[in-house]
Amino acid sequence: MYYQPGPDGSVVDTGTMSTTRNTSFHSLAGGRPASLPGHHGYPNGANGSGTIGKTLGYRKGDVIYGPGAPFPGICEVLAGVVRIGTLTEAGEEVTTDILTSADLFGNLKALPENTTELARALTDSVVCLYDSDQFGQLVATDTRAGEWFRNYLMQRWQSLERRFLRINTCKSAENVAFLYKSLNRTVSDAHGRDQPILKVVTQKDMADLIGTTRQTVATAMRKIGKKKR
Repeated sequence: MYYQPGPDGSVVDTGTMSTTRNTSFHSLAGGRPASLPGHHGYPNGANGSGTIGKTLGYRKGDVIYGPGAPFPGICEVLAGVVRIGTLTEAGEEVTTDILTSADLFGNLKALPENTTELARALTDSVVCLYDSDQFGQLVATDTRAGEWFRNYLMQRWQSLERRFLRINTCKSAENVAFLYKSLNRTVSDAHGRDQPILKVVTQKDMADLIGTTRQTVATAMRKIGKKKR
């Protein structure tokens, strides 16, 4: 972790002194006015102080949480790409999801203490950490926040269902093509720079996501590359 929010709500990189402006409360504000104090300000917030989140920055490759380093809160990606995964008994990282701006993750309080879940930044990323209890109170008491959260959960669940359905019913090459299409986009990292997701996601990541081998993904990707020429 290497930068913190500046006094004006921007994120300051203490290594390069570049700043990334956070102008919207991506999830829980649900379209609230941009005049809210700071990035994660919330009038009459759950903790009574007007703020329910803490903005943190991570370098590419940093572990946001993992075995032995529990991260009890709820996290929201504000910028960059985050890989969610788990560790096998052999200590190998297996990718279970790729997250970008406005995606939620974390809340390890809901998991056993010996969980092997982990999250890693694939680019320089900005994450907002919310206290689980405060987050829950906000969702329960604020109509717009609650509606957004319910819709988000339904969309996330539907996305996972579609992926599992494709794994069970489609050929591996078709799944690779589908995954390629969904990941073939650009997002902004912590410094506001464009980052193509396919440049930071490995073929092994893609193989893990669709239940196949890296070799199968490599073969399918070569065919996709030839078709694009």
